[in-house]
Amino acid sequence: MSTLTPLADPKQASFYDVVSTRRSVRRFTKTPISDEVLNACLDMAMLAPSSSNLQPWQFFVIESEEKRQKTVTYCMSQNAAKTANKLIVVVARTDTWRQHAKDNIKYFPVKPVPKPVQDYYGKLIPLTMTRGVMNVFTPAKWALTQATRKVKGAMVDPIYDADDLKN
Repeated sequence: MSTLTPLADPKQASFYDVVSTRRSVRRFTKTPISDEVLNACLDMAMLAPSSSNLQPWQFFVIESEEKRQKTVTYCMSQNAAKTANKLIVVVARTDTWRQHAKDNIKYFPVKPVPKPVQDYYGKLIPLTMTRGVMNVFTPAKWALTQATRKVKGAMVDPIYDADDLKN
């Protein structure tokens, strides 16, 4: 049992309860999971933060018995995979960053979109994420980054103020 003290704020206490009572489950019952619960869990998973808010992932729910059994072998036949009645496969999508960067500008909540945001997603993200065939651009980008830091120093000013960060 945890030695942490529960928090007084109801929201913090609820989160504390979730974290402090969670267990790693290795064998599941045959109790079905409703689509409503599964979809709510996937919705929450998709809200997880990611670097530059690019969400480079895709979720696949495996429900058919045939596909589930095949996937279990990829999971080294672990009990958790063998006994689950649905499996969720999370795939890293390193090919979606361009569209997601454009979407972050398009759907930015403040109009007109601030110039630093436009520059970040329109210039810096493409510069940092473009690798080239067999990563040919990587050494040049590293050298450019080092040279820029020597001249300008590391970026220390935040784009957002404290209230923006809370939101």
